[in-house]
Amino acid sequence: MFDMCAIGKRLSQFRRNANMTQMEVAERLGISFQAVSYWERGKTMPDISKLVEISKIYDITIDEILDNERQSKAVEHLYKNGKSSHLLEVISIMKPKEISEAVKNSKIKVESFQHLIDCRSYLSVEDLSMLAMQNSGLIKNFSEVCEIASLVTQEALEFIALDQSDKVESFEQICEIASRMSKPYISRLVSEHLNLANSFKRICDLACFIENDTLCDLVNLHSDKLINFEQVFGVACYIDKNSISKLVAMHSKKVESFSQISQLAFCLTPESLAKVVFDNIDKPINKEELTNICYYLNDNDKKLLMDKKQYDL
Repeated sequence: MFDMCAIGKRLSQFRRNANMTQMEVAERLGISFQAVSYWERGKTMPDISKLVEISKIYDITIDEILDNERQSKAVEHLYKNGKSSHLLEVISIMKPKEISEAVKNSKIKVESFQHLIDCRSYLSVEDLSMLAMQNSGLIKNFSEVCEIASLVTQEALEFIALDQSDKVESFEQICEIASRMSKPYISRLVSEHLNLANSFKRICDLACFIENDTLCDLVNLHSDKLINFEQVFGVACYIDKNSISKLVAMHSKKVESFSQISQLAFCLTPESLAKVVFDNIDKPINKEELTNICYYLNDNDKKLLMDKKQYDL
């Protein structure tokens, strides 16, 4: 297809015009000087992906290297026929508008989703996003979704994540992309994988990113995974009073101080507040904490607490 001898002569002439040695060119390209020598002698042809770098070094165009329309058309033929193995080589010498047009018309095909990720530096966010959505079926594992999450638009990520939700392998993967998706979408993803939550810390990490109902489902299903009482504060502001009350009552023995009880008093039912208070009645309390807690207790529990703690004040 290519006249390697003719291209070699041109490469040699371009190098001399640039006043460079074969060794200098090789160092710029990160290859051996023998490779440059082979090119210029017409024994081998530079990879298409190297043509861009060569053109920049010599301050010339790709067309000047290939020299004629027939050879340029040969490069165009590679992408039009969807030769996956040449995707990176082809888009690296295409103009941005040409790439966008090819993506829009579904003319660019890829061999694997990872191959697409590898080409990201040659694609705009919009083009990469569209290609990713067009080829989401090529995803082998959810790690590839996580890898491309920061490279595509929110719309594209939401489409891909839900389209390939059956490939989620761990709750950590959901946490990794949560901040890049809207609440309804990440909540749908979480709802499909409630059982994967393996620690209460991860639930706390997601609390502000998912809808309250979904968070309540997580907390109720995995309440036994709470390790220390401080983790209660990670979800307290996001779930309903009954759910937080149930969680606090279950772990009342893990309370470290009345300060923690006082901070949570307003969001607990009187019954659950009374339980956590009397489960920790031997812990010291100050006047401010006592006053705040009593405000939320029913009259009988309030009197009982005052009677038991009056000597601590």
